[in-house]
Amino acid sequence: MKTLLISQATLQSKSIINDNVDWEMIKPVVEVVQDLYLQKLIGTDLFKKLQTDVDNLINSSTPIPTNYKTLIDNYITDYLCWMIVAHSGDVIKYRYMNKGVMEKNSDNSSPISAEALEGITKKWLNYAEQYGQNLIKYIENNLTLYPEYSTNTGHEDTPTGTAYDSPFIFPSQFHDFDIQQRDWWNRNTF
Repeated sequence: MKTLLISQATLQSKSIINDNVDWEMIKPVVEVVQDLYLQKLIGTDLFKKLQTDVDNLINSSTPIPTNYKTLIDNYITDYLCWMIVAHSGDVIKYRYMNKGVMEKNSDNSSPISAEALEGITKKWLNYAEQYGQNLIKYIENNLTLYPEYSTNTGHEDTPTGTAYDSPFIFPSQFHDFDIQQRDWWNRNTF
């Protein structure tokens, strides 16, 4: 079982996910968001450090060091809440069953259309990306508190440096490029 950096109670108290949503249904979304989005944002070394700290708290009541607890409580939780909300709409709306994919329905309410769900998902993603950018800025302004952010060695382990998932590259992002990529950019801009 993977270590979750957010609890059911925290997710439900800080997000718009209702307490009647089955946690077992949302838990895989939490794992995916942590593995595919948060880890990319903060890098593998810091991600694993946080998981170890949470494991130690759960298994042996060892408190999380204050600086890492601050990071989780004040930055990561907000990011995870909105990223999970953005990625859980389909999970809540549809069920994979032996007869096929079924749309959840009830007598007292009606589900929204897939188009409407896509629209509000973009809104929640915007919230998550802004919280993610706040997280990155905080870490980068406090690198001495989070040395693991800078110790990643593999390309896939290194933090992205941005929370925005845009296909566009803006000149202000050149600090992430090496000289060859910058030269290519200069030769191929219109």
